[in-house]
Amino acid sequence: MSTEHALRLLQENVEPPRKFGWPTSTKRGYFEGKVAGGRFKINRVINVPNSFLPIVEGRLRRDGFATVVTLTMRLVWPVMVVWFGIVVFLFWNSIVADSRMAVSLSARVAVLAVTAFLYLMASVCFAIEVRLAMKRLLSLLCSGPTRSG
Repeated sequence: MSTEHALRLLQENVEPPRKFGWPTSTKRGYFEGKVAGGRFKINRVINVPNSFLPIVEGRLRRDGFATVVTLTMRLVWPVMVVWFGIVVFLFWNSIVADSRMAVSLSARVAVLAVTAFLYLMASVCFAIEVRLAMKRLLSLLCSGPTRSG
């Protein structure tokens, strides 16, 4: 499909961003955010709080007869800072020699296991949300067979 057609499809399916959690439009699209020019910044619309919703930033460009969509998906900045802080704090306390949190070797291993579990939990939750957003974007923007790469 053409870049213009892809942008028009996105604009039809993306509602304006909500202010303080309240819908700003009467339509209930699957995404909310902004589509301008050849760029967009959107996230999924859900009715419950979820810290792992990806922010989808994308760019559309023409490549011959096709349109190439380049996406970047990330967590919201405050969530990334909090998770990074938790993981660094736990990891640091498991390796520091005079840690009050992990005195014995078994306690250090337990703290490392908790650190790995928290990292894995955040990664899996984010991956699930990315998959849901990608399925919807692909169904919206794919008009033919997809090309990997």
